[in-house]
Amino acid sequence: MYESLIFLIFLFIFCYFASAQNGVVIEQEFVKKGCNSTCIYREDRISSKTISNFPKNCSTLCGYFVIDDLTDLSEKQLISLFENAKILIGGLTIFDTNYTTGSFLSGLEAIDCMYDSGVEWVSNMKMTELGLTNLKNISCNDFTISDNSKMTKLNMPKFENYQGTNNLVISRLASDFCMSGDEIKGFLTTTTVPATVEISGKLCDFVKNDKSCTKDVSDGCTDFYGGLTIGPNFSDLEKLKSLETFIGTLFLNATNFIDLSIFEKLHYIIQIDQKKSALKVEGNEMLNSALFPSLKRIFSTSPLESVIFKNNHENLKNDPMTCYKIRNSVMPSSLWVPDFDDISCEDMKVVNTPAPETPGVTQVLGNPTVTPPPGHSETCTDNSGGNIWNSKPILLISLFSCIF
Repeated sequence: MYESLIFLIFLFIFCYFASAQNGVVIEQEFVKKGCNSTCIYREDRISSKTISNFPKNCSTLCGYFVIDDLTDLSEKQLISLFENAKILIGGLTIFDTNYTTGSFLSGLEAIDCMYDSGVEWVSNMKMTELGLTNLKNISCNDFTISDNSKMTKLNMPKFENYQGTNNLVISRLASDFCMSGDEIKGFLTTTTVPATVEISGKLCDFVKNDKSCTKDVSDGCTDFYGGLTIGPNFSDLEKLKSLETFIGTLFLNATNFIDLSIFEKLHYIIQIDQKKSALKVEGNEMLNSALFPSLKRIFSTSPLESVIFKNNHENLKNDPMTCYKIRNSVMPSSLWVPDFDDISCEDMKVVNTPAPETPGVTQVLGNPTVTPPPGHSETCTDNSGGNIWNSKPILLISLFSCIF
């Protein structure tokens, strides 16, 4: 009994000091990130019991901020807490709340996560938007917005750039959920590629500016939003040269293209509607090359029909190298993408791989020329005294009798 009590006391002391040491290490890491020690939030979550320790006057907030079903504060109180915050360093979790918007964080301009922490907005059943109207940059390995059944939009009009390598999830939201073109570009035209990407929704109503267009391609248009069909009578071919980002379905139908060099600046083709393809190339009988000169990424949430090539020049079905190059640009990747007349890259590779040559036999102009295997006579004769290495047709029985 006495020994057990001593052990429990020792264990408590050890855990206390280990926890304190861990807290010191984490605080040091925050300071290295540029955090003022007075701006580090050290509590487990935000609630009425902890707001007295909240660094509300800091423009750069540091810590792991959790707002959940145990957060007993109103939206107005949260607005007051975060009213001076511009940068959040650490992590952010908004989980199982009854708030209708996340606009209490609308002052944030950047979120920079630490270690394996991330940003999570999950199971907030009354929330209709994030409302992060000043947010420009997110640098977090994990970013998840899911299972918010009434969320119809993000409302992040200034968003520019997402950097993360693990999981990017914006899914399982309201049936009419949509994202703006700038939001889609911010998440999906990044330099880093997350290991897992799950985004579903629609493109919100288009807002035109000098560099964007929809329905028709205008002069100097770099960003196209919506569906575009290019057929044999398409008259604005020169205008396609300025396109850099295409959000919607790009359909090349029965054109006279022999290659895709007209899309000389196109970097991204993006489709977030699960029911639609990102790229369809059909009936282009003269199209001899399927490569876009500057393409970096094709993103599509359609599981099997994201990139389709059908009834084009026969050469496209015999070019596994191009097929694999296109596949490497598609996100998320799939063994069934791209589809060349129902032929996969692997099928193409098998069909176009030459059969191994039979040792000692070389095909020349359709007639076999046979050379003796190493160690065998140059003048192997058959029953009639002829040299069977040079005889045509070759009697296999004679060959085997000579070799063996």
